[in-house]
Amino acid sequence: LWVSAYTRSSSRAVDMVLSIMGLFGVSLDAGRFGQDDRIKATIAMLRALMANPRATATWLYIAPGMSPSRELSTLPQMPETSESGRAYIHTTKGRVLAFEAIGARDNNIWRTDGAPRGEMTDSGYFIFRSKAALLVYEDEQRSPLGWKAYDDRETWAVVVGRFKNFYRNPVTWKLQAWDPATSAKPEGLYELTLMLIEKHGHELYHRVGMEREIDERKAAGWDWKYRRFQVGGPGRGERKRFGVSPSSPVYLTCAEEEEDIKAICVD
Repeated sequence: LWVSAYTRSSSRAVDMVLSIMGLFGVSLDAGRFGQDDRIKATIAMLRALMANPRATATWLYIAPGMSPSRELSTLPQMPETSESGRAYIHTTKGRVLAFEAIGARDNNIWRTDGAPRGEMTDSGYFIFRSKAALLVYEDEQRSPLGWKAYDDRETWAVVVGRFKNFYRNPVTWKLQAWDPATSAKPEGLYELTLMLIEKHGHELYHRVGMEREIDERKAAGWDWKYRRFQVGGPGRGERKRFGVSPSSPVYLTCAEEEEDIKAICVD
């Protein structure tokens, strides 16, 4: 639903929000917003949505493979308005239809099991509590360099989803067929969805990337902390990807990028 709503278009930027709020059970006073107040209206809609104690932040899962929005990093890039009825997004390949950029096909729709609860501030920061581990950078000699906590380079991998996948073979990692009506429940395994966030101010973070289908067993040795986060602010460039090591989440070097698809080339 979020993906379909996100790719809608309108001649006025604010109407791209006001036209979908009813789909999520939200009612905003349209008179509060000017025709270009899309960000303000988006924040107001998310504030109203998260005020419901049963609501979870499933909007974090709108096209996680895209670059974070330059206005609100917990969302992907926002489509341009168009009187033609089509929404467009600027990508590294040029201006493309939002539906194509997001890749709204079954294999690109992420499961939202375990999405966090929290609140949205007036300034567009999502406040929530979750389990997280500090990320470690590896240099060219593969010597781990721990990033000092509580400085401007502090980076966390935060759990924003968790579910047990009975269709995943825990030994081979391959997907396996299972018919609950005719066979016993397989062992399965727990998979995590992680959001990578970087610090840019006092207790303030922005999203830089997300990864899914992380084998929880491979992260068992991480130094997990359960803490409060405030994530929002403008996105800062392309989506970053990261790998899983026995001791922590890691950025990988340029040489390692070819070996692991869950990697970003870090100079």
